[in-house]
Amino acid sequence: NPIPSLTVTATSTAICSGNSTTLTGIAAGGGPFISVWNPGAIAGNVAVVSPTVNTVYTWSASNSFGCVNSKTININVTITPTVIATASNFTICAGGLTTLSAVGATSYTWNPGALIGGTVNVTPTITTTYSVTGANGLCTNTKTVTITVNPIPVITAVASPTNICAGSSATLSSSGAAFYTWNPGAIIGGTISVTPTVTTIYTVTAASAFGCTTTKTLNLIVAPLPTVIIGIPLVPICAGSNATLVGNGATSYTWLPGGSNATVLVVPLPVAQTFTLIGSNGLCQSSATAAIVPVANPTVTAIASPTTVCAGSNLTLTASGATTYSWNPIATAGSVVVTTPTITTTYSVVGTDLNGCKGAATINVSVSPIPTLTATASATSICIGTTVTLTANGSGTYTWNPTGLSTAIITDTPTLTTTYSVSSINAFGCTGTSTITVVVNSVPSLTVSPLNATICSGYATTLTAMGATNYTWLPSGNTTSTTVETPTVNSTYTVTGANGVCSSSYTVAVFVTPLPANLTATTSGSITCSAPTVTLTGSSTTTNVSYAWAGPFSFTSSVQSPTVNVQGTYTFNVIDNTTGCIASVTLNVPTDSSIPSVTATTSGSITCINSSVTINATTTSTNVSYSWTGPGSFTSTAQTFTSIQFGVYTVTVTDLTSTCSTTAIVSVGIHTNVAVTASITPATCSGSVTNNDGTISVSNFTVTDKYDLAVGSTYTGSATYLTATTIPTTGIITNTLANPTGTVAYTIRLFDMEGCFKDTTLILIPINCLSVNSLGLAKAVSTPTLNANGSYDITYKVVVKNYGLLPLNNVVLNENLNNTFPLPTTFSVVSPPVITSTGSSLTIDPAFDGNTNTSITNTLTSILNIGQSDTIVFGVRVVTNGFFGPFNNSVIGLASPSPSVFVMDSSNVGLDPDPDIDNNPTNNNIPTPIQFAPNIFFGITKTGVVGPKLADKTYDITYTITIHNLGNDTLKNVTAKDSLFNKTIRYPASYTMKSGPVVTGSLTANSLYNGNSNINLLGAGLNVMAPGNVNTIIFTINVNPDTVTIFKNSAYGNALSTTSVTVADTSNTGNNPDSNGNGIWNEPSDNVPTVLIIPNTDFFIPEGFSPNGDGKNDLYVIKGLPVGVDNVFTVYNRWGNKVYSKSNYDNTWNGTPNVNGTLGTEKLPQGTYYYILEFNGGDIKTTNGFIIIQY
Repeated sequence: NPIPSLTVTATSTAICSGNSTTLTGIAAGGGPFISVWNPGAIAGNVAVVSPTVNTVYTWSASNSFGCVNSKTININVTITPTVIATASNFTICAGGLTTLSAVGATSYTWNPGALIGGTVNVTPTITTTYSVTGANGLCTNTKTVTITVNPIPVITAVASPTNICAGSSATLSSSGAAFYTWNPGAIIGGTISVTPTVTTIYTVTAASAFGCTTTKTLNLIVAPLPTVIIGIPLVPICAGSNATLVGNGATSYTWLPGGSNATVLVVPLPVAQTFTLIGSNGLCQSSATAAIVPVANPTVTAIASPTTVCAGSNLTLTASGATTYSWNPIATAGSVVVTTPTITTTYSVVGTDLNGCKGAATINVSVSPIPTLTATASATSICIGTTVTLTANGSGTYTWNPTGLSTAIITDTPTLTTTYSVSSINAFGCTGTSTITVVVNSVPSLTVSPLNATICSGYATTLTAMGATNYTWLPSGNTTSTTVETPTVNSTYTVTGANGVCSSSYTVAVFVTPLPANLTATTSGSITCSAPTVTLTGSSTTTNVSYAWAGPFSFTSSVQSPTVNVQGTYTFNVIDNTTGCIASVTLNVPTDSSIPSVTATTSGSITCINSSVTINATTTSTNVSYSWTGPGSFTSTAQTFTSIQFGVYTVTVTDLTSTCSTTAIVSVGIHTNVAVTASITPATCSGSVTNNDGTISVSNFTVTDKYDLAVGSTYTGSATYLTATTIPTTGIITNTLANPTGTVAYTIRLFDMEGCFKDTTLILIPINCLSVNSLGLAKAVSTPTLNANGSYDITYKVVVKNYGLLPLNNVVLNENLNNTFPLPTTFSVVSPPVITSTGSSLTIDPAFDGNTNTSITNTLTSILNIGQSDTIVFGVRVVTNGFFGPFNNSVIGLASPSPSVFVMDSSNVGLDPDPDIDNNPTNNNIPTPIQFAPNIFFGITKTGVVGPKLADKTYDITYTITIHNLGNDTLKNVTAKDSLFNKTIRYPASYTMKSGPVVTGSLTANSLYNGNSNINLLGAGLNVMAPGNVNTIIFTINVNPDTVTIFKNSAYGNALSTTSVTVADTSNTGNNPDSNGNGIWNEPSDNVPTVLIIPNTDFFIPEGFSPNGDGKNDLYVIKGLPVGVDNVFTVYNRWGNKVYSKSNYDNTWNGTPNVNGTLGTEKLPQGTYYYILEFNGGDIKTTNGFIIIQY
């Protein structure tokens, strides 16, 4: 009979202790079968077992023939670890660190955080339960430990006052915690009193009931008492002079007596006086005194010798009693002075002693007159040899010098300039004198050149005279020393030269030689396309001559009849071979422009600097056409054009009259590329050590090519071809580049002598000679962009790099934005991750949202090759909901360089995973912070509604004030104020509160508001407004307008942001706080007052008023002034003088004049005045009448 064929299996042959496995046996051959599992004697072919140790299970089965067979299976049991988790501190303060420890397994993983190790350090910001999973091979066990995080107290610290004087005390207060200690001094208490002697920084250390501490500092400024010093004069002060006292040692001063606040006090000092100076340095003050005694002034005497003199005679003045003296009116110094008075004079002298003090004296001196003489001459300027007559007037007897004559009239013939004097003595014994000078002038001696000049007829000669100062030529009348004359016949010329009053003349002759006579010049015809040359013929009737032709393009010829082929003007010159005289005639050789001349030019070559050239054709012909051909089938019919193509251009110019044409060519060159190429070679290794020999080299260069090297992916230098470096003949720019820890970009700018340059960026790849595998991460964030709805858009840029020598497989980048932006802040990924680097082997996980899926990359397909650095960019939109950061963020990376081996890194802020360049990016793990600036918008608007006229002729006015928080920040301490009395409701109008204020939203109304003594619309509560909230305040007043028809009003208020920024606004009329939509709520265009108008039909002009300040009829009030019509109110006094004028009169005149030129600024005197009230617009007539002012 057959033995059963058995097969046994288990759901798992390796289990953890405490787990079970299912054993299954299958038999074949002779069934049915009876079977059992051992150990355990479990009947049947299926058994569920839970062994605690490694066990061999046997399945025995017998068939229907009674034949038995057995089969075994081994179940390996691994003991499940018993994990014990503990913490160094189960309760910590926010920001504190605790160490989590686990035992009982061989490896451990802690969450949150995916921290690896039996001992890890954590710094939770909130109470957190950590779970640790311990593994012992395949078997794991999990335990938890809860870390309670107590908050750090938020405290305030204030000093009252914050500035004290030395020796004074201040009170320091702190709140927000349970216990306080102040230093210096280790003083305990929330409020303490201190008396520092110098400015001191106090630090309060505050502890909460949980034992968590924080500190805050205060700077208590101690101002020293000023040391006040009075600077007194160092020299004596004369009685009656000013004393200058200078305050020192303080910043502000008060002088007593007098109360002056100047630093320098200048005061007269007639007698001795004591001064007190009170000095302050802003907070503190002290004083000083000084007694000043003046010095007596000297007694000065003055004498004169003699006391009576003739006018013009010397007088001696003598002073005594002082040290130095000053005399007036002669403005002379000295104790003894000599002067010459002309009239009776009182002299004063001021004497100054050694102290600088002064005394004065006067003395009178009588002056006798001298005879008044006048000497005249028949001429005061004469020529040598001329006689002059001299005459004296004014007295009876005369004496002349130098002649010695004694008559009133004398004659003399001086040979040189002479001064004559005449004198006379009067009855007082005084002598008078008069003088007159007669100037004797020499007669000029003239010379003229050339003498007897000979010139050709029609030519000019220049005649020059010398020997005088002024000249006149005849017959031309020229008045210069030189005259240019062109005589046609023999002529004489006379020049008269003068030296002032004396003159002489000179005459010269000019002889004229005739020119060759009867010149003619003819042409055989015109230059045309069929007759390109002509013959010129010239002649003269003069014999013994020679010829000279001149014409276009520097043409010359000495033959009488030359042949020419250029049209234009020719000059025919005939030279008299005997006299040298030349006669000329011109001849025009015409042309019909049948043969155009043409020149083609270019503005240059096409280069890196000039991308185009201007090509031009010029011709002497008119009525022509242009036909250009050039590279690339170029054609043009323009005379001038611009082209960007290089090559040869040909122009054909055709004379449209004669159909003749001419061709010219021009070549345009090109140079727009630098042919030099550059490359970079990484450093080499010697064993495990780098050689730091990275090399940058160039090829295909010439001796005139140059370069400039800059570090970076773009060229940041400033070199030009003139300042750049010539490329070495080896082509090696550098071969000493250090082996970097990360890729380094170099940009080389290559120049050639044609002005072209190009930039080449070279990347130096690091060589890891130690074969260290390492994953590096960095993360940067953009500046937030504020959106219209108050949210912010930011862009994260993640850099991941392989610093090792093996490729990194299964690269996973985890970005948990829930940890970065905890509630109430919310976020969304608005731009999915994109790899911006080239050559990447990473793949993006399209499901990444930073919330339910935190993996940026697809783990199974992401590879980071050796030296590869990839950049991933994604955008996030954040709704702060009143919390603005800072928010810290890190990306956690994990990769495998080889099976079962993993490397890990947490990102570092910025774009460099290894900023310390130690080839170990894992020690650079600073999170990336982001701080959002709140968008604050605090606007106020105001509207008003005037109700119908009530039976008592009053009106109800309802005002609605709306406060708009249109920003994204919470506003607290919101205030709103509205002043009505004497601002909105002006005399003679009055009002009473009727209802309100009533508020909406989270604001609290102030029930005591009356618009006068209490203008606060909101109560003293917290008054907080959440972002986007708009709240209203409504109140109603009853107004008795009297004669007032226009009510203009604004509300105002302020609030405090969460960052302690105070914002304020004045209301804008209507409901829009930002009417121009520019986001600024408190500019003048958004602070327009709210204006309400009450119609008034009772127009009344009073006949007078009494502006005496008793509160009754103090203002001149015109009732019912028409609304919307401009007016001018003018008042005149009884003499017709304007004393007051006001455009759009507002019932505010109190009797005070406001017109320039009005005497005084007090109110007008009592009396009757005349007024004119003019209306501009409408059909209202001008009103006038009288006003009585009575006090």
